[in-house]
Amino acid sequence: MKPKSLRTRINIFFGRLREFPHVLRALWFIAFYQALILIAFCFLPQGQDLLLAIMEDITRGDLLTFVWFVLAIIYLSATSEFGSRFVLYLSDTSTYDLSCSQVRYRKYVAKAVAKVVLFIPLVSAYLGFLIAYVSHFSQDPPTKEFLIISFSFGIVYLLLYHAYHGWFREQIYMLYPAKDHLRYRSQISALAKLYSIFKHRTVEPIQAPRV
Repeated sequence: MKPKSLRTRINIFFGRLREFPHVLRALWFIAFYQALILIAFCFLPQGQDLLLAIMEDITRGDLLTFVWFVLAIIYLSATSEFGSRFVLYLSDTSTYDLSCSQVRYRKYVAKAVAKVVLFIPLVSAYLGFLIAYVSHFSQDPPTKEFLIISFSFGIVYLLLYHAYHGWFREQIYMLYPAKDHLRYRSQISALAKLYSIFKHRTVEPIQAPRV
């Protein structure tokens, strides 16, 4: 196979850059939602006060507030990922005006965006804790409490990853095969549509029959 020239590679690179807005323009509300989460935890004094209060509760041995906070972050991550995936499913990325390579690349971008959005609330909350730890504890910092928070967020990251992109997701898909459980066929069809951006499938244009 003949290697591609530098000019061809440059054209492909800029062509892929032009594909980004077509995939991401439907996600403006999700991006606004994620920006609010980041600003609330990292820059607003109310968000920093909340995180400081959680760290003080951990210092006193009261972990219930932190547990509820982690559950809320998991909920934010799940709703963010589902919302982005659903919006990308509704957006058209496979019209007949596109080539097969364009369709595959748009689906690749959509898949990557859904993966990134899943972890943005978790990363925003952890950055908020890190800023609070560095900015408000110049003397006698609660290192033990921050290590507990870091370890807990690491566990949540692994759980989210395996639930959506790893072993656990594959096991859920294999739980109810349609050929063995016909009554679940409609549910499986709906789930397959929601996860359609993870399938690199293209449809060739249908040729009109000759008269």
